[in-house]
Amino acid sequence: MRIFVTILALLLTCNTWAQDFNTLCNSGTAAFEKKEYGKAAELFGKAVLAGKNRNEKTYALANLAYSQQHQGNLQLALESCNKAMELSGNNTQVMMLRGRVYMAMDSVDRALDDMCEVVRREPRNCDALLERAYAYTESGKYGQAMDDYRKLMEISPELTAIRLGMIRLYLAEERFNEAIILANLLIEEEPNNAGYYIARSNIERKLGQYELALMDVEEAIKIEPHNASHYTLQSILYMDLGRKEEAGNSRRKAENLSEHPLE
Repeated sequence: MRIFVTILALLLTCNTWAQDFNTLCNSGTAAFEKKEYGKAAELFGKAVLAGKNRNEKTYALANLAYSQQHQGNLQLALESCNKAMELSGNNTQVMMLRGRVYMAMDSVDRALDDMCEVVRREPRNCDALLERAYAYTESGKYGQAMDDYRKLMEISPELTAIRLGMIRLYLAEERFNEAIILANLLIEEEPNNAGYYIARSNIERKLGQYELALMDVEEAIKIEPHNASHYTLQSILYMDLGRKEEAGNSRRKAENLSEHPLE
C-alpha cells in the first residue's frame, strides 16, 4: 500500500485538481490506444486523484492497473487492482483484471481463485470461463479446462477463442492428432482467420514439421501483415531451420512493428 501511495504522489502535479476527471480518462484512453502505456498510466493516476466518488476512482484505478500491466509493472498493477477492489466491493470486472495480472506473474493458483469467484457469481460470463479454462490448462487441470470449453460451446459456440483454447489444451495434453484435425477443420471453415494458421503452425512446430509451420506463418502474415507476433514466430522457425539471416530479418520486422504498429 505504501508503494501505491508513493506512486500516486509522484503523479500529482500543481494542476491535477484543476483537470477534469473525464478529460484525464479520455486522454489516458487515447494514449493507451497509441500504446503509450507510460503516459496512459500517468493520466489515469491523475484521474484517480481527480475522481469525486468511489465509482470514478475505481474506474481510474482499473485503467491505471491495465496500463501498468502493459508496461510490465506487474506489482504496481496488482496494487492498483487491490485498491480498486477495496473501493468497489470486489467488482467482478476488476477481479478478472487482477486474475490476468496474477497470470502474467505466473501466480496461476491466485488467478484461478479470482476467476472461479467471478464464474461463481456470473456462471455465463464467457470471458471469465475462457480465462479460467486457460488457467486450468496452465496448471495441468485438463479435465476442468475441457469442462469450461464445453460450457462455453453451449453458451456462445461462435467464439473463435474457444477453439483456439481447445487447440492449446490438446497441445498441453500432447493430443497432437486431435489438435491438427481441429486446426484443419477451422482453417477449412474460415480460411481468412490468421489465428487458425498460427495455431496449426504451433502444432507443426511441436511435431518438428518446421517447413509446414513456416508455410502456415506465411499465410497468417498475408492475412495480417502488421501483426508483430507473426514475424516473431517466423523468426523462431527460421532459427529452427538454421536460416539465421532470415531469422534476423523477421525479428527486426517484429521489433519495428511493435514500435510502429500502423506503419
